[in-house]
Amino acid sequence: MDAERAARAARLLAKYKQRVAVVEATQFFISSCVVYSGRGYKNFLPPKALEAASVFDRENNYKNKANYVESKKLFAESVAPIMREHYRADWCVVESGTSGPTFYIPGVETGFTAVGVAGPPHPRTGKPVLAVRVIETSSTDRVTNMAAFTTTALDLLADTLEDFHASTL
Repeated sequence: MDAERAARAARLLAKYKQRVAVVEATQFFISSCVVYSGRGYKNFLPPKALEAASVFDRENNYKNKANYVESKKLFAESVAPIMREHYRADWCVVESGTSGPTFYIPGVETGFTAVGVAGPPHPRTGKPVLAVRVIETSSTDRVTNMAAFTTTALDLLADTLEDFHASTL
């Protein structure tokens, strides 16, 4: 149940008085479309996010499933740390994928997503925390897929928080 998953993450966030930002890919890319149209883009995205948006090869990413999935993973890895900093949050969760019911990328026939969690420097390594999980469902149903994506995001956030805080004890 997602309420239990959310509570697992919420308990740790509350215990350590930490904040989380959530960024969904559509929100990010609508803003980045503004970048390429040249209309006031600096009001929508932080400078580092503009750099991240420029590395996505949109034409190549949409050629086939492998490229598309890899582009979503790259999005999660690239954007989570940037938006964490932008929102001045302790943690940032990003999600990017496709939920159906229609798929336009050759080879993509079911829902999938890449979820990324970025956090502060890890106590053991000193490196900023970055965890990414990619899942593919067996469904073309949008609601079913969005539920699976939510579960994945909540689990990844809670797992990452637990690992981080276990190392501070």
